[in-house]
Amino acid sequence: LSTIATTSGQKYAFFSGTSMAAPFVSGAASLILSRCSLNTQGIKKQILVNVAPAASLNDKTTTGGRLDVNKALRACVSQSP
Repeated sequence: LSTIATTSGQKYAFFSGTSMAAPFVSGAASLILSRCSLNTQGIKKQILVNVAPAASLNDKTTTGGRLDVNKALRACVSQSP
């Protein structure tokens, strides 16, 4: 799996790995925490349980899906008192 990113000289390149995923996951965590009070374990669970399933990721990721911050946020908000 690759992510397109900006590089020097106003160009684009494809990269992969956890370094490319970290900004997306930390942004998702921040959005969820802006609405729900969770500890570290809680935010991790919220993100991992609420993925968008993708058959092509079944053998490539722990969850078999991709990050779905909207789903995670809605699930968290619906659980709040």
